[in-house]
Amino acid sequence: MDPPEGIRACPLDNSLSYWQASIKGPPECPYEGGLFFLHLEIPKSYPMRPPIPKFVTRIFHPNVSYHGDIGMDMLRHNWSLALTIPKVLVSIQSLLTDPYCEISMEPEIAQLCDSDREEFDRIAREWTVKYAQMYMTC
Repeated sequence: MDPPEGIRACPLDNSLSYWQASIKGPPECPYEGGLFFLHLEIPKSYPMRPPIPKFVTRIFHPNVSYHGDIGMDMLRHNWSLALTIPKVLVSIQSLLTDPYCEISMEPEIAQLCDSDREEFDRIAREWTVKYAQMYMTC
């Protein structure tokens, strides 16, 4: 009803089991200007079990696998009935600003993020331009 800033989600089927979401890259981070699409699978046992979000848009991020899987503790071990789909999407959006490198889906990217943030940001920005920015051409 009242989506968080830069986040949209809509169901793809009548059973509300599959959703498409989009997250705008937050300002002042390497993902700024990007529009990232995600697929959400809502298990039949939701809200007892968490939704399963997956990036469809390619993204260079330590907490997102090359296959789009997202590594967040709240989606694995710390799921709570108080968490909602909007809260999950806001958490994913904030992960774009503040990657969590201690536990990652892609250890090489996490190591780069920790050791050379400038190079990490450059590559993440490059991927954002290449995969997450759409330009209109006539």
